[in-house]
Amino acid sequence: MTLLVLAASALAHPVMGGPRGAAEPGNRTPGQRVEVTLAPGNVVVDYYVEIAAIRVYADAKAEGGGADYAERRAEELRTGLRARWDGADLPLSPLPVDTSARTAEGDFVEFHVRGAADLPAESGTLRVEMGNFPDEPSYMAASVDVSGELVVTESDLARASDGHLRENKHGAWRREEAARVATVAIRPARPWERGPDGSLTERLEGMIGFPRGWMAIAGVMLAIVAMSLSWLRRRPR
Repeated sequence: MTLLVLAASALAHPVMGGPRGAAEPGNRTPGQRVEVTLAPGNVVVDYYVEIAAIRVYADAKAEGGGADYAERRAEELRTGLRARWDGADLPLSPLPVDTSARTAEGDFVEFHVRGAADLPAESGTLRVEMGNFPDEPSYMAASVDVSGELVVTESDLARASDGHLRENKHGAWRREEAARVATVAIRPARPWERGPDGSLTERLEGMIGFPRGWMAIAGVMLAIVAMSLSWLRRRPR
């Protein structure tokens, strides 16, 4: 199926229902989002770009369409995705996806590309940038899945302290230039911090710590030490 047919189908069969939510792209404004998966030594980035179907139809028609138009357009959009590790470029090797383009809610066409890279170190800061449509407003969103072997020490997507999540922007659509960039600092998890894989907000430092069992054991050990010190002080000399 050419993208001309794909876009025409989206226009001919609009999604029924109420207005789009405030956190979703609308009014033909492009949307860009990344889904980042972090594991020890490796990162995978899925990049999605939503473009109004009428705009895709016009572009495809002007370029002559073709059966491979969706793949060509997706690869053009891939050039707007950039990753860095501790300030240095981190080349993302292309990975295959099930489909390069599909019709999305609200008369949009969603393009999808994926890339992966090995991380240069166990600890560091990953920066992912969405650079398409630099001269026009866009909606941006970023979400991160993190291995249970890692801890997120800092991110501009969320902040935590005392076991409470604060300033949570994880996964939310935002229409501001700052949202084009998502940063995540990671380190290896300590033994008591290891657990199941989870989202950034679940693997964020300040949200994880000693399990209750470890806390109970630590309390007993502290009590034993205190009693031993007290006995030593009272022992006859």
